[in-house]
Amino acid sequence: MGSAKPNSIEMIHSTETKEIFAAIVKAQAEMPTAPKDGNNPHFRSKYATLQSIAETAKPVLKKHGLAITQTFENACDGISIVTTLVHESGQYISGSLYLKAQKNDPQGYGSAITYGRRYAMAAILGMVADEDDDANAASLPPSAPAKSDDNKPWLDAKDEAYQKAMEYVKGKGEQELNRALARLSESYKVNKVMREAMKVAALAAMHMES
Repeated sequence: MGSAKPNSIEMIHSTETKEIFAAIVKAQAEMPTAPKDGNNPHFRSKYATLQSIAETAKPVLKKHGLAITQTFENACDGISIVTTLVHESGQYISGSLYLKAQKNDPQGYGSAITYGRRYAMAAILGMVADEDDDANAASLPPSAPAKSDDNKPWLDAKDEAYQKAMEYVKGKGEQELNRALARLSESYKVNKVMREAMKVAALAAMHMES
């Protein structure tokens, strides 16, 4: 089975999707609301924990021949959670969520992974995991300025970060490579010339190893 060519926002899926989409429609019609068993004291709201979402969805997914897998990929200075919904026919849909931990330690990454897994699982299942606060949280002033493209550092071939970036993309196939370069651009400004050079070098390394 092939897959659609990925970019930073495109859903990845098997060539055939008729059976999995039919199963998803039936599963969503029967999917109960996940109990909101977690509390967010900052916004005084409740949310469905990862365990609540998984336990609520599992029997319905099983009934319709569906299952979820979540894997992780190194994303240069962060981590990417890849969530895949698979059908017993072998068909699948998949999406990735890039995260950067607030603290660069095991606890920081563990917290980020749990947070990301919860949102990614709820999204791919079409479940609502948080209370609707009528966008009040989004209207609050940010605690820190959002990282715009203007204040991203340029990826410089003379910097150590460039070597790490090359190790990250080296040996990846073309589809996976495009996704890796898109993730890299979330943290760095990468000009077109460098992007193409990195792509050529990564593909060449893959062919040399094969």
